[in-house]
Amino acid sequence: MNRVIEDVRDFRTRMKTLAKVEAGVSVEGLLMLLVLVDGPMKMSRVADALVVTNGAATNLADGLVEKGYMRRDRSNDDRRVVNVTLTDSGRKAADAAVAAYEKAFPASGTVE
Repeated sequence: MNRVIEDVRDFRTRMKTLAKVEAGVSVEGLLMLLVLVDGPMKMSRVADALVVTNGAATNLADGLVEKGYMRRDRSNDDRRVVNVTLTDSGRKAADAAVAAYEKAFPASGTVE
């Protein structure tokens, strides 16, 4: 059991470092960027994907918008709906983090 705890702590530490170094964001911020890689999404769907409240997702998005990694757009059909989209900078940060992740955690299951 102790080995599992140590491995999870090690993974979390590596992910925090990777997110901060490669994208300049928290692990949660990196996850939000990755959720948006495939295209714009309603903020409520992003919250669902991250398994957080709408309020928590909004707070997280505030920092990413401030960094210029994503933007918010109101729906033309329903002003209550907010869509979020990666900017070019956000896509580059997500791509860099994914490349670093793949190097740090190769598919073979071994850790470099």
